[in-house]
Amino acid sequence: MAIWDIKERNDLVRKNTASRGAQLGLFAGGATPSNVGVVDRINVNNRGDATDFGDLVRGNQCGCGFGSSTRGIQYAGEDQTNYLNNIDYVNWASQGNFSDFGDSTQPGGFRAGHSNNIRGVSFGTYTPVIANPYVSNTIDFITIGSLGNATDFGDLTAVRMGSKGAGSTTRAYAMAGSSNNGLTDYGTHCDTVLIATTGNATDYGDMATGANEGAAFSSNVRGIHAGGKIDGAFTNVIQLIALATTGTGSDFGDLSAAKRRTMESIIV
Repeated sequence: MAIWDIKERNDLVRKNTASRGAQLGLFAGGATPSNVGVVDRINVNNRGDATDFGDLVRGNQCGCGFGSSTRGIQYAGEDQTNYLNNIDYVNWASQGNFSDFGDSTQPGGFRAGHSNNIRGVSFGTYTPVIANPYVSNTIDFITIGSLGNATDFGDLTAVRMGSKGAGSTTRAYAMAGSSNNGLTDYGTHCDTVLIATTGNATDYGDMATGANEGAAFSSNVRGIHAGGKIDGAFTNVIQLIALATTGTGSDFGDLSAAKRRTMESIIV
């Protein structure tokens, strides 16, 4: 068992570099094909079936999730009738149903998200509240430890839906996605923001391959994007970006099968 010097641990937490010691994974919502609000949990360190954690405030799909060491957050997407703006949260220490956190700056689905231990950032939406082609460049953020509505952060370099989020404790990235609701433009773009600030995103460079509605995760060094849809066909491509630099993504390998809309997870 590791022994921490109290001052050392405090310094890491204040710098937002303390490890979360990942043990709990949550899979929230989805469609079967009707929308569900069920939240399943797994212990990352043990193999076995998922168990019931609780329920979202409202069943939905195509949102995004992230978390801190104390809370899990779910930005709602759509419920097959409406595009939603509600944000749900749960405290990890009290297993049960999610509660209302507040509202996003605009309703919509097909979001990308990432967080550090203080802030969560949401990138882009597909939403009919704006003019056709219904795709937004909106970035908003929340302070995870509080409650309330999201605040405008800035804009992506272009309108996007179906991007996927990754990042480090200092930067958040929106990888790939589509610029129109016909899903015919599969961008290779990658945008980035400094989580602790506000302002418009800057261009990171290009992904190795354009894709829409894939899945993503990251360490503090690399961001990984997997699967999605390209030119009407599903893809099995896995690609990576180096988070500390700018440039072009590179090929990582392949999934076992071509797929899109892979289940998003929240891990702490």
